[in-house]
Amino acid sequence: IKDLKVAHQVDAGRELGQDLMDAGILYFAKNNRLDHTRSWHFKHGTIYCVAPVTTNHSKPLTNSYDFWAVGEDCCSTGTSDFRCGADWATVNTRSAIRILDSEDDMYYRLAVQQAEALYDISSGHPIFFRWIKDPLAEINRWRAQAFKNFLVLVSMAFCFSLAGVTIATCGFAWLGRAKSAYATDFYSESDYKSLHMKQAGPAHGTRALSPA
Repeated sequence: IKDLKVAHQVDAGRELGQDLMDAGILYFAKNNRLDHTRSWHFKHGTIYCVAPVTTNHSKPLTNSYDFWAVGEDCCSTGTSDFRCGADWATVNTRSAIRILDSEDDMYYRLAVQQAEALYDISSGHPIFFRWIKDPLAEINRWRAQAFKNFLVLVSMAFCFSLAGVTIATCGFAWLGRAKSAYATDFYSESDYKSLHMKQAGPAHGTRALSPA
């Protein structure tokens, strides 16, 4: 969104969608509002809802309904009752944030095609967006949430790394040690020499002499 342009005073009755394909945030002109009477949907598991933006609910001078507010599972399947977003019923809302999800875009286009057939209207280059009162506040909320997610992931990575280092340090610290001090055999110097001589056996190249 931040790489796209901000379009001000967009008049849905005079503008074509093809002229605003690079718009990320749209501020519509006065008297531009959602036309709930021409809203419709397409159902594919999820209900993809669409409603055009018009000027005073009149037919665009361009003869093309190119600006569509959209949402998911926020309309009825039997009538025109677009209820998507927190600001859909706010009269003074005239702004929107562009939808860039290519997969959802396909289903929204199908919903527009059904609206074209149902209401005998035309949409040459439909643009899809979320109808919202304050786009900048919404974008700032996305950034804040992304930063929180980043901090959570960094904290989790640090905890896992610390646990791994602790476990490895404890493991290496016990290498070569007896499990208990009581399991260690202690010998006096004379006993140690006697045991060592028994383990070594007679010297190489000599024979043990039997008593006469």
